[in-house]
Amino acid sequence: MKRTNIVEIKIAKTDREFVGIKIKNNSAIVNFPIGYRITEKVINANEREEIEQLFDDVKLLMTNIEQSQEALYGTGYQQFSFSSSIYILEDFLKNGLYNEKGSQSRKNTQGKIQWRETIQSKVPAYSAGNYIYLDTYNYNICSMENKITQIQKYCLNIITKILGWLYNCSNIYEKIENYFSKEEMIYELLNELNMINEDRKKKLLEQMLLFLRGTQTTLFGKEEFEVGTYYFDKVWENILRKQAYLLYQPKKSFPTTYYFMGEKIINSKLLPDITISTGKSIVIMDAKYYKIGNFPESADICKQLFYGQYIKNENKKSKVYNTFLLPQKFTNKETQEKFWKLGYANAEHLSKKDRIYIYYLDTKSVMTSKKTVKTLLENIILV
Repeated sequence: MKRTNIVEIKIAKTDREFVGIKIKNNSAIVNFPIGYRITEKVINANEREEIEQLFDDVKLLMTNIEQSQEALYGTGYQQFSFSSSIYILEDFLKNGLYNEKGSQSRKNTQGKIQWRETIQSKVPAYSAGNYIYLDTYNYNICSMENKITQIQKYCLNIITKILGWLYNCSNIYEKIENYFSKEEMIYELLNELNMINEDRKKKLLEQMLLFLRGTQTTLFGKEEFEVGTYYFDKVWENILRKQAYLLYQPKKSFPTTYYFMGEKIINSKLLPDITISTGKSIVIMDAKYYKIGNFPESADICKQLFYGQYIKNENKKSKVYNTFLLPQKFTNKETQEKFWKLGYANAEHLSKKDRIYIYYLDTKSVMTSKKTVKTLLENIILV
């Protein structure tokens, strides 16, 4: 195995900065989102988990955004199956090659004739009083090992060119020649999957299938490869929404505006970022992925105030709590909750009840622990 070159880890500083991985000539740049804490300078098992989590979070965009996928994911997302690649590579490093030896009959190949299958399947020719089988099936002892292992080596060759830097290895089996088409490889894997009973090997075969189906290898001849997004604000919003909705029921409130010119003309409905109901309380959360030190402008404040007043009028018996949630990096060990209330936003001549409380959330904790939003909400509800 060849050792890879440089791995550089960066933290985004602006909301439109690329978040993800860029790879060129076996060197990699990992761009984490605003406020992300990096504790180690070297790639280790812990950071591999964090990188995998980063890509899982980016995937949340798939069903929630209308921008072009090329703009969102760069040149690689749709052509490379990240999670299955990690599984295949880690399985190889732990267990080696698949190496499933077996016998398989092939037509007109070298080896001992398999008479039962030949007699059942072929019609003999008659010559000089003798029956002659011109077409035979022969034992090929290593055919199964060759096929599945060849496919595994093919996958590893591609995977290590893209992700070998994560494991200090690259270009495994780079000189391997592949004699199968993608369709033939999928067929062979499906065939083997039907015959194998060992759980680990079944899982590996399934992941190889996912890799082949989710990867277009024609792009890997390019000098550069990237997978990630320039729109991490949508990821930030979706992470917080997903965690909040796992804890409490969404509150569906859709404020509308209208014109009246002889008749009432309704505009399209407005949708707050995240609104949940805990029974006695309703919490409105507006996720803002801003550069550290930047805060929502007047238009965002006015919109959020309108949401708050609308929901209060709809739910007069509930306590309504309005918030802005922004990314931050916490280094103070005393800040165990990983969130911090900075203050609040409001407009002149409105009451204290209309305040929008501004919170910093530790980016890394939100993305890795899944407890930050839970703790935040529990504290808000108890206020």
